[in-house]
Amino acid sequence: MGSPSLLDRVQEKPDVEGNLRQLRRQRLSERGKFVYIPLQAKANLQAHDEVRFPLMEKLEEFLSSDQKVFLLLGDSGAGKSTFNRQLESHLWQSYKKGGVIPLYINLPAIDKPEHDMIAKQLRKAEFTEPQIRELKVHRKFTLICDGYDESQQSHNLYTSNRLNQTGEWNAKMVISCRSEYLGIDYRDRFQPGDRNRQSESSLFKEAVITPFSMSQVQDYITQYVSVYRPLWEVNEYMKSLELIPSLKELVKNPFMMSLSLEVLPRMVNPGQDLSATQITRTALYDQFIEHWLERGKKRLGEKNLGPQAKSAFESLIDEGFTRNGIDYLKKLSVAIYKEQDGQPIVTYSRYKDENSWKAPFFSREEEKQLLREACPLIRNGNQHRFIHRSRLEYGVALATFDPHDWKEKTATQATKSRVMNTRSVANSNDDDGIEEAPSMIEQEPDTDSPLIWRSFINEPSTLQFLEERVLQEPLFRQQLLYYIEQSKTDKKWCIAAANAITILVRAGYQFNSADLRRIRVPNADLSYGMFESSQLQGADLRNVDLRGTYGMTIAAGLNDGWIAVYPTSNWESLWTLESHNREVLSIAYSPDNIQIASGSQDGTVRLWNSQTEDCDHVLHGHYDWVQFVAYSPQGNQVASASDDQTVKLWDVQTECQHMWIGHTEYVLGVIYSPNGSQVASNSQDYTIRLWDIEAERYSHVLRGHEHYVVSTAYSSQGDQFASGSYDRTVRMWDVATGNAAISSTITPVLSDRSCIHPTGINLRLLVMISLFDCGMLMQESVFIPYRATTKMSQASYIRHKDTLLPGVCRQTMTGHSQSVTSVVFSPKGDQVASSSYDKTVRLWDVGAGTSRYISSGHNSVIREVKCSPRSGHIATCSEDSTARIWEIATGICHQILRGRSGSMNDVAYSPQGDQIASCSADSTVRLWNAETGACIHTLTGHNNAVNVVAYSPHGHQLASASDDYTVRLWDVRSGECSNILIGHTSPSEVCNHTLTYQGGWRRSVAYSPQGDQIAFGSDTAVRVYDVGTQKYRHIFIGHNHEVFSATYSLRGDQIASGSKDGTVKVWDIESRTCLWTLAGHTGNVHKILYSSRGDIVITVSDDKSVRLWGVMSGQCLAVIQGFKVYIWDIAWIEAGEINYLAAGCEDGSGGMWQARVTEDHYRVSLHWMSTKGELDVKDANIQDVQGLNQLDKQLLKQRGALGEPVHRLSEASKKLATIASVVSKLKTPSHEVEDPALITGVVMGQPEQRDSQAVDVQLRDIVAAFVRDTRGFL
Repeated sequence: MGSPSLLDRVQEKPDVEGNLRQLRRQRLSERGKFVYIPLQAKANLQAHDEVRFPLMEKLEEFLSSDQKVFLLLGDSGAGKSTFNRQLESHLWQSYKKGGVIPLYINLPAIDKPEHDMIAKQLRKAEFTEPQIRELKVHRKFTLICDGYDESQQSHNLYTSNRLNQTGEWNAKMVISCRSEYLGIDYRDRFQPGDRNRQSESSLFKEAVITPFSMSQVQDYITQYVSVYRPLWEVNEYMKSLELIPSLKELVKNPFMMSLSLEVLPRMVNPGQDLSATQITRTALYDQFIEHWLERGKKRLGEKNLGPQAKSAFESLIDEGFTRNGIDYLKKLSVAIYKEQDGQPIVTYSRYKDENSWKAPFFSREEEKQLLREACPLIRNGNQHRFIHRSRLEYGVALATFDPHDWKEKTATQATKSRVMNTRSVANSNDDDGIEEAPSMIEQEPDTDSPLIWRSFINEPSTLQFLEERVLQEPLFRQQLLYYIEQSKTDKKWCIAAANAITILVRAGYQFNSADLRRIRVPNADLSYGMFESSQLQGADLRNVDLRGTYGMTIAAGLNDGWIAVYPTSNWESLWTLESHNREVLSIAYSPDNIQIASGSQDGTVRLWNSQTEDCDHVLHGHYDWVQFVAYSPQGNQVASASDDQTVKLWDVQTECQHMWIGHTEYVLGVIYSPNGSQVASNSQDYTIRLWDIEAERYSHVLRGHEHYVVSTAYSSQGDQFASGSYDRTVRMWDVATGNAAISSTITPVLSDRSCIHPTGINLRLLVMISLFDCGMLMQESVFIPYRATTKMSQASYIRHKDTLLPGVCRQTMTGHSQSVTSVVFSPKGDQVASSSYDKTVRLWDVGAGTSRYISSGHNSVIREVKCSPRSGHIATCSEDSTARIWEIATGICHQILRGRSGSMNDVAYSPQGDQIASCSADSTVRLWNAETGACIHTLTGHNNAVNVVAYSPHGHQLASASDDYTVRLWDVRSGECSNILIGHTSPSEVCNHTLTYQGGWRRSVAYSPQGDQIAFGSDTAVRVYDVGTQKYRHIFIGHNHEVFSATYSLRGDQIASGSKDGTVKVWDIESRTCLWTLAGHTGNVHKILYSSRGDIVITVSDDKSVRLWGVMSGQCLAVIQGFKVYIWDIAWIEAGEINYLAAGCEDGSGGMWQARVTEDHYRVSLHWMSTKGELDVKDANIQDVQGLNQLDKQLLKQRGALGEPVHRLSEASKKLATIASVVSKLKTPSHEVEDPALITGVVMGQPEQRDSQAVDVQLRDIVAAFVRDTRGFL
């Protein structure tokens, strides 16, 4: 079987099967034991992760088809290489003599793979030239090309290798690449032939690996434990995934999964609180590298080393083997980037490279050999590489900033007095003071740092390591700010500054109010950064990406058929789109914000270019009013709903349409599912129809509403669907079955998505909210009623200052747009939740002051926000008669708790976190199941608004305080009222169970920590009620005006009360005496908190100040004043030696202060605060800046920016521009000299040189005229 046939020997055909069998054995034996879980994939990058398929099945379909190229995409570590090797193994196992040959090609290991790569790979496998010629002529191949991105390719390897052309190799190609490596037109690099030709475009297939599902994660862990027998069992790994924040997201990446399973037992100590454990990608790599080197050291110690090697090994151990290994890894990584431009495979020849940069790493020197053997490197012949590219990227990131090295430098430089000046670029984000000493030491960065000589802007994996390092190491942040500062005066720092500002922006660092004048950051990625009120005069911003960092526009459909577009910076009309001849009913922006769709009473849908104001398409087909338009998530389709009872889908390029008929009344709305595979329409016929786009028919008709269906929404996963109707109900539907899941009755509330007037006529505004809209961190689109535009308030600019000890402004940031009504810390203390009159809830990072999530959903003022003791959720209550439960991790509304009527004034979690109590202006208290949202009890008895609810510490009892001058105690299990507490205004009254009270609004009620007492303010007294005896235990009399607040110390031995008389009194419960009268406030004291240690009382007053008082001394320790408005609420948390105070104010501003004892006195400093200002870009160079729309460009120009941003051009527009440039050259007299900047595309000189800009304007005008002239025949 193995020897060639007689005919082959006669014809002198070379034997290839013997070599193929040898190659097969070799490749199969190299697989070894490993863990493999079948991967899932989606159709393309735009597809939703939930719509996926088995990858191997799709690949087998490709191999049996006529298609030629299969592109496999995925994030770094998604499992592309593992899958490729599994595919190769699968194909070799099924290989038969004369069949298709699977050939695995590691592209980075091939020199110039764009030419003859198959022959080069076969030579590496020791095939002879005659054998290679024989295979080329007579055999077929399946090429498995791995690592297109690592080989830093830009060629189309299919076409450059002339595959399947006459006389060339007969092969199908499977090629893998990291998703982030590719640009917009990436298919051109892989498409066989011309993708615009149908016959050739059908030869191409792609798939994108999706993250692991939780079932895949569990399967992987089970296999891993079975194969490798680690320290942990399956249940221990699964427990850590459930409890450690962010770990579940990390392990959805297969590579990070394998890395996590290896190092987790080292990172988690027995008995450690897993919910408090913080694990990042960088932290996992830190542990992995140390673990790998320690394992390598152990392995070397067990080997029988020669005398010289043993001596070298002992020397390395004496110096610190692990640190030596890390230094070797860092230096090798830097050398690969510097000498090979990041190409990961190093080919080393002893004689050829003896004097090259490679020798220090790959020579036969004993120490180098030992370190090389211990490091995560692979050797294949004379080729060396890291076991995964991410190790190389980690190495260069660690070389950029190694915390261990900088701590050593800091220790040796502690006596230096010269201070690094980063004050001007370091705004109020500056460090919280924990690392104050090191940050004041001169730390001039090494001029050999990779950040200085290489741009990492387009290397997201490396940037992620550096981004996480910024969040972990304040000293690194100071170093990056130094680079930015130095770029102002020395252009040699411009690459480092561009890298630095890109990293800081990605890490969420806010440059609000920063002095960035004259910084040089060309090519930086500032997309979605925070630059409100920044000073950018004279900055070099050439080719900078400014997407999402500027501007907010509102487009309004008008009764006369016009569409008016306004910038919210000045509310002056930017432009007017005139084409419809009747009222505009609906407007939508495309996902990329380049296009606007509008629907009108004239029965047309029009598509507008938001950059040029031109009407690109007029879509005819409806014969009645177009009520609603919506873009698909991919932006390639527009759906329209009409009074003609139809839904139409339009292709935005070709205008092709599909019409769906089924509704029997006006169709009021239409929306796409999150993955774009389905459209839902709602109608006056009381139904919703779900339409399958591919099948072009409806899949379900949802019936159940008893009036017009006016609002619809998909869940983020697309598996559930919600609808709202004039029948006052909201219904939840299962998308797969069409069955109703939940139905809740509500008061009439108009959806902010539909904004449908009760008459059925829509008047909509679309708000493109970018960076400067009150601090939102991501760009999104929302609908708001037109009437709201005149009431939109802006956050006031407020700066707070500590009057006793001047505070340092640590961070400036935007906050709520209206009054902040409540703030509360999360149980871990790492986040602050705030609620506001602006109907939103915001979650703030305590350390950074950044707003992580913004949740809106209430349609009126939010009164209170409370954190669940179980963590993971917050609850809010609003004047819209609802309470809502939000997931902290996602910002998604988990449950809506609906009252009967009237404002919900307060909400509280039970100590166990399983129950929520709410109270309302309708005189009721309601108890809810925190998980399901079901109402357990409605507690009635009060005869006026209920303002406050509080659980007893054990959670068995609930107290409620009302405007009916009573406090009621409720049994939370039975819902029965156990006691009614009634007070009195006369101090001579004996403490009794039933007394009358003529005071005002009951504002506070508090349980003692033991749960045996209740304290509440009653006229000028504080009354203490004994829960056990059901009698008053004490009445504390001393204030000369109404008591507004009362609270217990954490030990329960003291009560502090605040009054309208401006004083705070501290009462000793046992002796029934007043320990201190704390005087200083000049207004009503409406909020009091004790510190957890009981040594500090924090008070808030109507005099717009916060005071900190010493309980032992009765002295005022610190005053925070300078607030311009009423302070609604405060929260306090202690973290070691540092305490944090959060405050929310009436105008929507908020702030965080640090309080600490320093040299026997109390120091309070501002950590971050809210602000609003105006961006200053005078004389900033914005040449070739990317990501700006026409509005952005106009506003930047108005504010003095210089240069021309990049215009977004389609391929057709680029061709027109090229033709127009030729026309302009033909029109140029021969004696005129053309601007070299226009020829080379390189910026020549400074922006002050206006000639090239004038030529740019001329060229633009010529192109515009040419487009107008040629539009007819194009």
